[in-house]
Formats: sequence, structure tokens, C-alpha cells
Amino acid sequence: MTISNEFWAMSFGLWYSVRSVVSVLLKEQNNWKLIMREVISTKNAPPAGGPYSQAIKANGFIFVAGQIAIDPATGEIGTGDVQAQAEQILRSISAILQAAGSSLANAVQSRVFLKNMNDFDAMNKIYTKFFSNAPPARTTVEVARLPKDVLIEIDVIAVE
Repeated sequence: MTISNEFWAMSFGLWYSVRSVVSVLLKEQNNWKLIMREVISTKNAPPAGGPYSQAIKANGFIFVAGQIAIDPATGEIGTGDVQAQAEQILRSISAILQAAGSSLANAVQSRVFLKNMNDFDAMNKIYTKFFSNAPPARTTVEVARLPKDVLIEIDVIAVE
């Protein structure tokens, strides 16, 4: 009996599809632990601009990659001040979390990277609109440079 190339192609396709929701067994003190890992992607946020995912869902947590102000509809880099950029970023993060079955209300930690710490108060005005009730723990730092020379980047960790 010969197995056709189509069979192998179909088998590989099925394996690859299953691989996109990865289950990893890790040996931990002579016990095996199942780790579920799922790639999250939505067209309502900018696509990943490199070898990373918009977000990864793993064991009840959603890890959203750092987002910059890119309009998902046009692919254009956000212009304007830090408030306009923060608003676009937080809309994108919200869309990614929604695609993962969560929301900003379930965010437990965020990190804000500012090109200029003098923009802290302006950024906070927008940030507060999106995280008005029980905001997540947050770290805010000034950095020398951000991708595409934007003014701000934000990442988030949320629960389902």
C-alpha cells in the first residue's frame, strides 16, 4: 500500500492546525503538567510587526504584546500627541483582549513605555478613561526610543 502525497500534506496540515493551540507537557518534580498555549489574533488591531503574536493565552492568562499607535484599518502609524496615540493603543489592546474572550476590566498588569516622562500626566488622562474602575497594577518608564519613533507603547497581562 502506498500513501499519497495528498495524505501526507493533509496529515501535516492537521498537525500544524493542532499545533497552533499548543499543549506542552512539562516535567515538574516527577509530575507531568499540561500547559495550554493559544495564539490570539484579530484584524481589529494592528498585525504583529515581527516574529511575535498579538497575544498568547496560556492557562487562564492573556499576554498582550506591546502595542504602538497603528490604525488597524489603514496600517498607518498614529500621529498626534501622546493622548491620541494612547487612545489608539488602548483600543487595539481592548480588541485583542476581546478576541481572547476577555476585556480591559480583566487586566491585572500593564506596562507603559513613554518616550518622554513629561507626557505622564497627559497619558494618564486617557489611561484613566480605559481603566476607570480597579485599574491594573502598572509600571511606567521613560525609554530612549520606541518602534517607528512613536511616543508611547503599552502591553498588558489579563485573565480570562
